[in-house]
Amino acid sequence: MGDNDKIPVDDACTKQLAFSVDDENDYEQIENIFRALASAPRLALLKEVASGPVRISELRKRLNISNSNLLFHVDILKKAGLVIVEYEPSKKGFAQIVFPAHATKITFELRGIDQLQNHPKAFSVNMPVGHYVDIKSNDIVRYLKPDLSIAKSSEIFMPYHTQAVLVWFSRSGYVIYDFPVNKAEEDEIFMLEFTMEICSEAPFYKNDWKSNIDFYVNDVKIGSYLSYGDYGDRRGKLNADAFPYNATQYGMLVNIKIDETGTYFNGVLSGERNIFDIIKTLSPYGKIRLAVVVPEDAEYVGGINIFGKSCGDYPVDIVMTYYIR
Repeated sequence: MGDNDKIPVDDACTKQLAFSVDDENDYEQIENIFRALASAPRLALLKEVASGPVRISELRKRLNISNSNLLFHVDILKKAGLVIVEYEPSKKGFAQIVFPAHATKITFELRGIDQLQNHPKAFSVNMPVGHYVDIKSNDIVRYLKPDLSIAKSSEIFMPYHTQAVLVWFSRSGYVIYDFPVNKAEEDEIFMLEFTMEICSEAPFYKNDWKSNIDFYVNDVKIGSYLSYGDYGDRRGKLNADAFPYNATQYGMLVNIKIDETGTYFNGVLSGERNIFDIIKTLSPYGKIRLAVVVPEDAEYVGGINIFGKSCGDYPVDIVMTYYIR
């Protein structure tokens, strides 16, 4: 199915895309759309272009992601027909501009629901950052309360720690979250994703403050992420006026995907562990346990900040999504 079958770009009146599961010709585009929408970075990108076209260079600044990652997400949205990419002359050749698609509404008719049983389904869990089951550091552990006051060390495991809007520890340590999974679906999982906003943790803040952050799923190390700084040079886009100044303000949005081919950080293959390594651990655990670790023997032992959906730059908690056939 070509783009013009559903989005005639020369028709400014086009407002709706309609698909039906009775039409097998729609299946590929339906899967493309669901894949495109099942990602916090791509949803943030769609929000930025919703009101009009934006140059790639400007999107990179707004979203705080690398050029390669941005182009990766734009390509997926383009393939799904959710954005249009055009070129205009510039001093360095041609500049890419991302336009919102003409369609503003997508509908799916599920009259043939039985036909979808062999197609992917996605299940997401939004985990508030304060819902950790364990946290420890060789130095300082703290969290920010909803009233934007800083919790004392004696409050780290008080029942109200679940209300935290920002969690951090300095130097080395770990924080653990447990996500539920339907036991009947364990063997059907073929892809797992985590999305969160994070950065390093320095005294006050320091944009150039690296930290090696490892990620484990059910005690299986899936890969490492290098955070380049603890960002406080400007106010976070979501931060209230009372949010502490001269301190950490925002982080980077990190997407981790584990599928049959390996582990990807923001679309870049970063580890050989695949979804089969994770499936083997589900029966003994009965859950998906995510451990975020800054090892004490790392090259950069720079702590971590994990942002909740009400502060930083991105309105997301820690989001886990698993996909089943």
